[in-house]
Amino acid sequence: MAGTGGDSIIEPSNRDAQFRSLASEQRRALLLFLLEEYPSSVSLGTAVAHVAATTNRSHEPTELELRHKHLPVLEDAGLVTHDSADDRLAYSGGAFVRKVLELL
Repeated sequence: MAGTGGDSIIEPSNRDAQFRSLASEQRRALLLFLLEEYPSSVSLGTAVAHVAATTNRSHEPTELELRHKHLPVLEDAGLVTHDSADDRLAYSGGAFVRKVLELL
């Protein structure tokens, strides 16, 4: 059952995955950055620099964690798309997660 404009009705199991994905400070920082600064897409390098600065972490560990841990979680939850060909990220979570992030 899909709606329009990114406001699809999400199955409960996916909604649970979305809530679990918001448990990480790094994932929240990335999602907020994508929502507030880059409405279309952004390079992974730019996103890594922002998340590292926001969470007071060094660049290299942040990049490794985002690439191998956090991006797969966000992609599986349907919140981020990652174009591996040009290493760009885009928010794809719709209005529900946007509203949740505004409340955090």
